[in-house]
Amino acid sequence: MVIACKHVDVNRHNAICLNELKTELISIKSLNSHANLKNYKPKIDKKKLTVGPTPYLETLHVKVGCRVMLTVNLDVKDGLSNGSIGTLMAFIRDSNGEVKTLMVKFDNKNSGRELRRCHPQWKKDYPECTPIKKHPQVFHIQNFK
Repeated sequence: MVIACKHVDVNRHNAICLNELKTELISIKSLNSHANLKNYKPKIDKKKLTVGPTPYLETLHVKVGCRVMLTVNLDVKDGLSNGSIGTLMAFIRDSNGEVKTLMVKFDNKNSGRELRRCHPQWKKDYPECTPIKKHPQVFHIQNFK
């Protein structure tokens, strides 16, 4: 694990760590849309590789076994907050083969406890793993200048 001041340093470290894992590389692109623009493409921050000023990567690259960290608050009461760290244990794919859910075993056993309780169907195959899905977020266009 590395804590760095610049996204470019973190991205470089993450690429090195991913490269060391022998599991399949999965790339998950962000979904971006605009109510009035049909083929909307947001600005991508070239240094951070994020969608505009958001904390969301344009493309998330992960492998089973990699360390992951939440960069937004998903459910603070359930311990799923910005900075929560864990290990990616599995992917859940839909019938088209698209990754829909990341199964994460958080370092803090209490993180995601309530969410796990709501998904008992995964308890046997993915013990102690919390299902993390794509997080929809609305941003206003002026935030992307």
